[in-house]
Amino acid sequence: MNCFKKIKWWTVIINGVLILLFAGCKKDDATPALNWSPLLRNQEVVSIVAVNNNIFAGTNKGVFLSTNNGISWIAQNVDLIALTSLAASGTNLYASTPLGVFLSI
Repeated sequence: MNCFKKIKWWTVIINGVLILLFAGCKKDDATPALNWSPLLRNQEVVSIVAVNNNIFAGTNKGVFLSTNNGISWIAQNVDLIALTSLAASGTNLYASTPLGVFLSI
């Protein structure tokens, strides 16, 4: 089976650098064309958004923040579970869940 048919893709621009992220490919299926370093392990990441120099990852266990280009992550809100997506407008961060849309404060 083609690995790339199962991949979820995200793009983020941080400090003018385009970063392409993907998930969902097992090594048994195919070897991706590029080498990747895992940054946020043991999380089902459903959405990634960058606000200034901050990267937010929406996961099945809440929202995580990285201020150092994904080297380390800090849980920001573990009460927001079952996230379906994150979006940013200016400095506002929005999270959608099966229960509705929430605004960071």
